[in-house]
Amino acid sequence: MKLSHHCQLRRYATAYTAKITSTSNLGCQLSAEVSSPSVSSDSRGYPLPRCDLICKISQILTTSPTPLLSFLSFLETLKPQETLTLTSSECSLILKSLSKSPSLSLQFFKSCPSQFPGFRHDTFSYNRLLHTLSLNQYNHHYNDVIRELVADMDNTGIVGNASTVNILIGAMGASGIEWCFELAKKWGLQPNSYTYRCALQAYLRAYQTEKALEVYMLIRKCGSKLDVIAYNMLLDNLAKKNKFDKAYMVLGDMKRKFCEPDEFTYTIMIRMTGKMQKPDESLALFQEMLSKGICPNLMAYNTMIEALAKNRMVDKSIFLFSKMIELSCRPNEFTYSVILTLLVAEGQLGRLDEVIDLSKKFITKAIYAFLVKTLGKLGHASETHRLFCNMWAFHDKGDREACVSMLESLCNAGKTIEAMDLLNKIHEKGVSLDTMMFNIVLSALGRLKQISHLFDLYEKMTTDGPSPDIYTYNILISSFGRAGKVDEAVKIFEQLEESDCKPDIVSYNALINCLGKNGNVDEAHMRFQEMQEKGFSPDVVTYSTLIECFGKSDKVEMASRLFDDMVALGCCPNIVTYNILLDCFERSGKTGEAVDLYAKLKQQGLTPDSITYSILERLQSGSHRPSREIIPSFSWRSLWNANSLLLVGLRWRVGDGSNIKAWEDAWIPGEGANKFPTLNIEVDLSILVAELIDRERVEWKVSLVCELFTSEVANAISSLPLSKESTNDQIFWWPNRNGIYSVKSGYWFGKGSFSAAENLNDEEEVETWWKQLLKLRVPPKLSHFVWRASANLLETITHALFDCWWARDVRLQRLGKEEVQWYLAMAWAIWFIRNSRIFEEDVPNLNVVITGFIKLVEVNTDAAIFGNGEVGLGAVERHEEGRVVMVGSNISALVQGGSRRWQRRRQWPMVWSLLKTGVGLRLLSRVMLR
Repeated sequence: MKLSHHCQLRRYATAYTAKITSTSNLGCQLSAEVSSPSVSSDSRGYPLPRCDLICKISQILTTSPTPLLSFLSFLETLKPQETLTLTSSECSLILKSLSKSPSLSLQFFKSCPSQFPGFRHDTFSYNRLLHTLSLNQYNHHYNDVIRELVADMDNTGIVGNASTVNILIGAMGASGIEWCFELAKKWGLQPNSYTYRCALQAYLRAYQTEKALEVYMLIRKCGSKLDVIAYNMLLDNLAKKNKFDKAYMVLGDMKRKFCEPDEFTYTIMIRMTGKMQKPDESLALFQEMLSKGICPNLMAYNTMIEALAKNRMVDKSIFLFSKMIELSCRPNEFTYSVILTLLVAEGQLGRLDEVIDLSKKFITKAIYAFLVKTLGKLGHASETHRLFCNMWAFHDKGDREACVSMLESLCNAGKTIEAMDLLNKIHEKGVSLDTMMFNIVLSALGRLKQISHLFDLYEKMTTDGPSPDIYTYNILISSFGRAGKVDEAVKIFEQLEESDCKPDIVSYNALINCLGKNGNVDEAHMRFQEMQEKGFSPDVVTYSTLIECFGKSDKVEMASRLFDDMVALGCCPNIVTYNILLDCFERSGKTGEAVDLYAKLKQQGLTPDSITYSILERLQSGSHRPSREIIPSFSWRSLWNANSLLLVGLRWRVGDGSNIKAWEDAWIPGEGANKFPTLNIEVDLSILVAELIDRERVEWKVSLVCELFTSEVANAISSLPLSKESTNDQIFWWPNRNGIYSVKSGYWFGKGSFSAAENLNDEEEVETWWKQLLKLRVPPKLSHFVWRASANLLETITHALFDCWWARDVRLQRLGKEEVQWYLAMAWAIWFIRNSRIFEEDVPNLNVVITGFIKLVEVNTDAAIFGNGEVGLGAVERHEEGRVVMVGSNISALVQGGSRRWQRRRQWPMVWSLLKTGVGLRLLSRVMLR
């Protein structure tokens, strides 16, 4: 007799079949033979997954607030429990449904062997869990878990397959590739083409270009091909690393493998050729993209326009811009920024109207505001004002950012009357006046000492609003102090104390500076003490200001004591503080104290500046100048004039993002503008980059980034790597690959952004000329003089010294090295003597000036004056390579008649100075040859 018994408690239990073999006499007991459960299998004999069971367990784990407890409770309801089984394929499918929760997947994975009798994980279930963990590769904890899982596989005798290796490469990244290949070798696996592709992408994500190239050459050798995404990643990495030849090779391989380039491929190559200053190749690539029916997107157009702009092709840039408009591709702020920079650099700013007219169907108030602000920063006040007037007439509603930019431009240009007039009319365009706008104009009025207008504008604020803030009061105190209006400054400070805004440390600093520099040093000191009593800790500005006030009042002891108090309280002096106190000591003749203070400066690790050395020079020579004005050196004036270029080349490297303003600082990768468009009009402009980063997961907040920025900028931000450890933000010089500024990189960056010298047309010839010039053994000052002259920056002397030289076709290669050195030295000497004659009414000796710059030989000299009035001279002349050229000595009577002792005292400095000049050399040669 056969008895079929099915468990009816739950439909998810496994059904068993039993055969009764015997029974007891009373029928109370029986014995049965149980057969294996009937589980459906596929054609290969593998059990088919039970979809109902998988769905139920997955539903419990994904919907329950306590998934594991609910899962265990579900298992308890299945009676008898030992009848429930689970296969590894079913486990793998359940893990797939938990892929968004790696921690829950890991817990379920570990619970299966204990909850299901006879269960054993296989390679497929391990692969499923490893893949889930790989999706969270930025979490260091999961990297350790992955290594533990691989160790468990080894302990249980489970051998991975090719998919296991590929998943591990994606999970561990570039740092774990060698370990993954060792595992493949241990498991007896041969890496396939997909394995190499995973390794290539891992190296590219880590910016390890050399390693990525090695892997690519292996792929190339075995005849495999990549997909277009992998090719684009490799091309982009090679282009950024300036490996142009390799990039061309990869592009050729891509075409031979019948992998069609897409718009991103062409964009990468156009950017690279533009960087190489090969605009013809950029245009050829752009035409090829069009011929293949690929419609350029905004990024492609911007890249092509940028490549043309780098090569100063104004007409072609504007023509491409017009085609972009014809195809209804809306330009963004970056597009206008590139074209505007090009027009300014080439002196064709008048064509900006043409650009605006071409894009009038797309131009908005935001674009107008951007152009106004950019032009204002570049110092083109008249163009800024004209563009703002066009916007004013074109739009019924004004734009606050544009109004603020226009106010800043007018104030920077000193046009305060126009700025106040604009301030009165802003409300006509529906823009509300705020305190910031008034502060901009007040600051300009104070800087120009226009006190009457300053009073009127402040009275208007207090009467009609908006209410002054702490910045308003601080500006007023500083402005009145600058104009010598001490009583008015004190009155404003008292009004500040009575208002809702309370004084801060800046307010006290401004008041102390006002009182001290206008002769009220005692009251300034009282305010200093009052500031401390109210709980404010004086900063380095406070101490430096008060020390300078004491120094001007000849209270050097008070200044020195205040400096000691400053150090004792932990406020570190800066170079300005040291310069102020050094000047006090020098003016009062305290040489010893000045030397000790300079030693402290060096011990603190500060770098002396030109003011420091100027004070030390006066201290050493004992020639204190009555004027405290220090004229900056030519080098400092040159650096200051180039500060705009330096600011363009500086960029932030993202660390924790706490110091970077997302909308004002340059931090987006690429060679573009600092600001980028937003998709949200009401975005907070003060947002920091740190607010865009999820520090717990060490990744960008992609949804927030996409909400704030355009897709192009969002992609650029998402590509920025983030440090797993909290690091500080750093500023670097982006035109140089190592991020460090050098004179060479600054020169070439400036050459790419601004017009070159008109006389230097042949770039290859000019480059050769400069290379040979820089190899000459001449001082840097002389090289700089030659560059200024050849760039037509030295008035009429340029024609006299260099233009005629070029006109006669006398090249550097036709002159010997020593001839060129002497020629350049004579040119500088003529220019130096000309300036001395005009500005100082002094005519130095030409030989002395020339020999001071050219050291073709080195002469060691010595001299002695004997008691009989004779002088002994000796010299050793050596070639620049150290070879002895001449040795000589002689004794002659230098002093005749009179008081020999007195004349010897007067003549000795003269003799010694002569020996160090060209005149001394000639005198020495005459004495020796006599």
